[in-house]
Amino acid sequence: MPKNDAHAARNAGEEERTEPNDLSWVFEDDEFDTAATTARARPLEEPPLRPDEDTPHSVVAVGNAPPGILSTVLVLILIGLSAGLGWWGYRLASSGFEEGGALAGLGWQDASVLILGKYLLWVVAGVGLALATALSLHYHLLGPKVFAHGQDEVTVFSRVTRINHWLAALSCTVLIVTGIGIMVGGTPGLEAILGGNEVILLARHVHAATTIVFTVSVVVMLLGWLTEMLPRMADLRWLMVTGGYLSRKRQRIPAHMFNAGQKMWFWLITLGGLVMTATGAAMFFIFGSREFLGKVAIAHNALAIAIVAMYMVHVYMAVFAIRGTLGSMLHGKKGRDELYVLHSLYHDELEEHGEL
Repeated sequence: MPKNDAHAARNAGEEERTEPNDLSWVFEDDEFDTAATTARARPLEEPPLRPDEDTPHSVVAVGNAPPGILSTVLVLILIGLSAGLGWWGYRLASSGFEEGGALAGLGWQDASVLILGKYLLWVVAGVGLALATALSLHYHLLGPKVFAHGQDEVTVFSRVTRINHWLAALSCTVLIVTGIGIMVGGTPGLEAILGGNEVILLARHVHAATTIVFTVSVVVMLLGWLTEMLPRMADLRWLMVTGGYLSRKRQRIPAHMFNAGQKMWFWLITLGGLVMTATGAAMFFIFGSREFLGKVAIAHNALAIAIVAMYMVHVYMAVFAIRGTLGSMLHGKKGRDELYVLHSLYHDELEEHGEL
């Protein structure tokens, strides 16, 4: 079909069918504008998959509302704070490695212990602020993806899965909050304001108790979703179009039940979470020598930063980036249109087996 005809078809409200396993469709520059895009899709001359008259509410509305003054000001403030904190961190690190600085002459391990110990709170604050700025910009410039909910829904998650997910989510949240409490309680200048040793002691005990719930839930999650979370070729295609989250256009995204982003979060929170449990236990019960515990602290704190970053992205995607998707972990259902667009391969598998 000539390109002009294809545009005319789209203007008439029709969607063109592309072969799910054909990589060419993800490169179409009309659908995903990127400097690396060179090839064009070759649409198949077939009827639309989902006629408008059959699904009147299925069209994705993305970023329709113009950004407000308040959100613009908020984004500018976040950019300013991120830039300021980044510059302060750069100057601090630069002066630290200069002659006579706190990091001068230290090996990587000692320097890492100092940075992820004394300055851990500021590292976490910097990463959090930078991510908050980036996610705010994404929402401000591209807006959320909106799908029809409450009708034509498919049960995706069982009750046991949902309960376990919320146990993992709530315990992870408590671990992040108490972990930050431990850092803040030991930060010079803040410990007197926030209670000092009492805050650290309370946070340590809550942190340790919550770890038990978290560990059990991630083990159940690991066993329950292991097969679905294994890497597949579609994950590479998903990454090539960044899941469609950098585009306002409606396009079918190559993903099975879980996309590549969800899989990355899964492996980080399960395997990374289990490593954090082990390293946390070593520090809590003081297993090993001082040198060993120093390495353990580096691993624990580095993983903590990565998990906090991915946690923020996960919450943003569930609450803001895709309207209504949080409900799938409450009632276990996703709209058929959401599956059709964001999990196209999973949708087609269900349709092929007569489960839609």
